Amino acid sequence: MNMSTRTLPSSEIHLFLSTFEGTTPGRSSGAGVDEAEPGPAPLPRPLVVPPAPVRLEWNTAGEPRLAPGDPGAGSADQAAGPWLEALIGSGMPPRLLLLAPAGRRPRVNGGPGSRITLLRGADEFYFDGSCTFRVAIFDRPQLGLAPAALAGQPCAVCTTPVQAEDRCLICACGAALHAAEEETAEGALACVHLTRECPRCQRPLLLVPGYEDAAGGDTDPRSEPGVHGAPGGAGSEPQGGTDA
Repeated sequence: MNMSTRTLPSSEIHLFLSTFEGTTPGRSSGAGVDEAEPGPAPLPRPLVVPPAPVRLEWNTAGEPRLAPGDPGAGSADQAAGPWLEALIGSGMPPRLLLLAPAGRRPRVNGGPGSRITLLRGADEFYFDGSCTFRVAIFDRPQLGLAPAALAGQPCAVCTTPVQAEDRCLICACGAALHAAEEETAEGALACVHLTRECPRCQRPLLLVPGYEDAAGGDTDPRSEPGVHGAPGGAGSEPQGGTDA
């Protein structure tokens, strides 16, 4: 596979329902009194935050969802959740941008957060006291023949220049690592098996799709087949970011 033909993003930002306090955000009753509603069950699949603004809100069944919209339009709903956007680009680590509603502040990792906050993998936040969301970075390895643009770039491990016919793993930061399937082949290099982290940016290296923070566990994600389990015991298949 030539990596220049890839259409899926190499990284995604997923949200898991980490803890649940028992009620969804209060909604105004006819008498003007906020009423607590039953809280959501644990998400069977994560919410996938797109690289465009979406609002974290609750559907009629009391389940969290991500709805597209315009942050500049404002909202009359005082129980409205924060705006979220996945910031993913070549050469930069994935981050989740959170914009809280005016006059409200989220709590991040147990402490007070700013109205505008950048979150990274394993960060947790809540904004109304009902439940806590955990941020997870899902990676799809860019593994295959090196694209022409990287020909001549030194391998991040052995510093030997990468050739167009070399099978390589390309980290999200742009670093290339030799990843030959047969180390016994003459001149083949499999430097990716010599390290668990990218020497340039220190992000975990995965050879199969999986979550970055799964790399710190007892199972080596570089050798296990399939999609690796999500943090917190949730399912591994992502859920569309804007579904009801």
